[in-house]
Amino acid sequence: MAKNPKIHTVTCKYVNGTDGDGSTSATTALADSGKIPMGASILRATVLTKVAIAGAGGGLLLYAEGTDGSGSVLVSTYAVGDTNAIGDVAAGAVTGATITEESDFAIKMVSAVATAGDLTFVIEYIMGN
Repeated sequence: MAKNPKIHTVTCKYVNGTDGDGSTSATTALADSGKIPMGASILRATVLTKVAIAGAGGGLLLYAEGTDGSGSVLVSTYAVGDTNAIGDVAAGAVTGATITEESDFAIKMVSAVATAGDLTFVIEYIMGN
């Protein structure tokens, strides 16, 4: 890896009216999702709240899902309080994941589906070897 690796960013967005209520048993692909390349090492994942998320008991999980559908990697977790007010900005608990294939983003609700929400996720990463 380079001595001074460049930090890259990619964004994705969850909008309840577009992406639905989410699921507690499976991930929900996000319609507005940038791609993250194979070999990316996640540094930070920040969520910006435009419309407070309602429902979603237990918070939510952000995943990177392989574009060929072969698997997902947990990127970050968010508590209910991270997204419950307009204008909230919160850093997720990043798992330190390395992406194993080009991926889009998806979410999964922890213990209850969402009934509202408009969230933008900003994911920062560096490229490995």
